[in-house]
This record gives sequence, structure tokens and C-alpha cells, in this order.
Amino acid sequence: MLAPASIIQIKQSLTTGQAAYEDLDLGSKIYQTYEIVYKL
Repeated sequence: MLAPASIIQIKQSLTTGQAAYEDLDLGSKIYQTYEIVYKL
């Protein structure tokens, strides 16, 4: 059985991973927008 601290740590890791993925997604959208503007 996992200790409560381990469960909290796993949840924090998942949340951090999700936040990093969202930042990456936002970054790619900004890059795509920049690419379109630059080409114009």
C-alpha cells in the first residue's frame, strides 16, 4: 500500500506533467502564429 505522501507526490508529478504539456502546446501555437506572421 502506498503512503499518503507518495500519492501526493504522484499527483503533483501528473499535474506538473500536464502543465508542462500545456506550456508546450501554447508554445507551439505561438510559434505557428509567429511563422504565419513572418511569412506575410
